[in-house]
Amino acid sequence: MEHKEAPGNDQESILETLNQYGKFWYVIYEHDTIKDKDVEGNPATNFRTKFISQIDNIKEKKNSNLNRMKNSVRFRKMMILELNRINYHQLLTAFNQGRQQSGQARNPKFNINKKSKDIENFVVYRYMA
Repeated sequence: MEHKEAPGNDQESILETLNQYGKFWYVIYEHDTIKDKDVEGNPATNFRTKFISQIDNIKEKKNSNLNRMKNSVRFRKMMILELNRINYHQLLTAFNQGRQQSGQARNPKFNINKKSKDIENFVVYRYMA
């Protein structure tokens, strides 16, 4: 499934970088992810459970992270976008990612609209697998 948007970096960091250097490059990789729960025998999950119990002497509940564990990732394409002080607002929007585990608010990030009709104006390099 191809996502329409990609979460970017911390807004404050990007704006500081744009002010200091005048431009910023985003490198966006797209890939297909195969979850371990979809692979017979769940090898990545089983390996992790066994490894953690050996190094930390912790008894982790078997398959406690099965739904999140990635088994493999297949690279599909990559693009590099160049943003500058003048054009960054055409492609970036605010992305509020919620709260930390402690309950504190996270710093807002930028979101990159990969389906923008203007995205080709920002591409400086593209690679397809």
